Amino acid sequence: MNKNQVSTKIILDKRRVRKSDGKYPLKLRIIHNRKSNELKLNFHFTEQEFNSVMDINSRSKNKKHREIINGIIKEVDKIIDNLPYYDIDNFKKQLFDNEKPISNIYDVFNMKSLEMEQEDRISSSNLYITVRNSLINFSNDKMLNFNKVDVNFLNKYVSWLKSKDVSYSTVNNYLRYIKAIFNYADAKNIYTKTKDTYPFGKYKIQVRASSHRNIALTKEEVEKFKKIETMPNSTKALAKDLWLFSMYNGGMNYIDIAHLTQDDIRNNVIVFSRKKTKNTSFITGKKTSIPLNNISLEIINRWKPNNRDLLFPILDKLEDLNDIKKMKGLMKSKIRTFNKYTKQVGKKLNIDFPLTSYVARHTFASLMQRKGKSLIEISEFTGHTDLKSLSHYLSGFDDKSKRDILSDVFDSIE
Repeated sequence: MNKNQVSTKIILDKRRVRKSDGKYPLKLRIIHNRKSNELKLNFHFTEQEFNSVMDINSRSKNKKHREIINGIIKEVDKIIDNLPYYDIDNFKKQLFDNEKPISNIYDVFNMKSLEMEQEDRISSSNLYITVRNSLINFSNDKMLNFNKVDVNFLNKYVSWLKSKDVSYSTVNNYLRYIKAIFNYADAKNIYTKTKDTYPFGKYKIQVRASSHRNIALTKEEVEKFKKIETMPNSTKALAKDLWLFSMYNGGMNYIDIAHLTQDDIRNNVIVFSRKKTKNTSFITGKKTSIPLNNISLEIINRWKPNNRDLLFPILDKLEDLNDIKKMKGLMKSKIRTFNKYTKQVGKKLNIDFPLTSYVARHTFASLMQRKGKSLIEISEFTGHTDLKSLSHYLSGFDDKSKRDILSDVFDSIE
């Protein structure tokens, strides 16, 4: 039929706002003989995000959204061109009932990445794109069907990654994300998982658990680390203090530390929700409480806010936390800087690995374990959920019990 008889447009329906995040649904508007129909698409954006996505000159971070939306428009135009006549029911039937199955694995990576982004899981979203790009570079093909990604393909891919000096843990993580895409595609009926087509499992590609080396500091090394001098109020001094604060408080993630305010401290006990498990914490209402020892209190006092809402000068202001993308971008840059400085401090102790918050957590757990503390006691501070059934059976530890445990490991706590 004549395409001029029908007009189509992608719109943001600002009449309906999603209360959870203030975003609007994306819709396809079709106008024929001055009559308008709207079909809801599986996306939600703020007005600013939508304008950025639709702007062809906008930054590459919006490219994946734009590619999928442009793909929808092309498919719609193709269907309309092939219709002998137009009516909305006939159009819907062609669009939904005769929809061609997705076979390109890169499209599924895009779908999964967008889904993660819609849930504000920005790091996971970016990792899916990183793995997708790695596969594109390896295969040198922008179209890769699921049936081509077999055991032989993945073995060659692993060899290629190793030739690029990619670490074992990174290779394993990439395989884990590819496996997740296969499982996701199967759940969405995009791909059918069978014994013959699924490349993962026994006698096939196995995604192994990482064999972690011991990256914990001893108590003596922690004492030496504390004594290394840094210029007061410098970024290196802040990096050193943040690592110690993390280590003394259950290996608290830097992103959790960045969120702390004075209101989170009650009677020298810090109470917070871990951002890494925010979805679970929201459902269970579980918060972590850790009594502050003398060193932690000294660190807080050293960096205490001066007309600033946040406890530590990691982010500039509380408003930075409301924009998740901006906050994660800032945190990524800050953490890279902190890790660079703690690595410099660690070299003075002949430590050959970066002193990240991950190492701080291992150090905390290691020191607790060497003092004979149980896994249940350790998990109360680190927030691990491996002992979930035991945690539900027990009522948990009150602040006095936690204070006694920490005093035994790290000396006196006021």
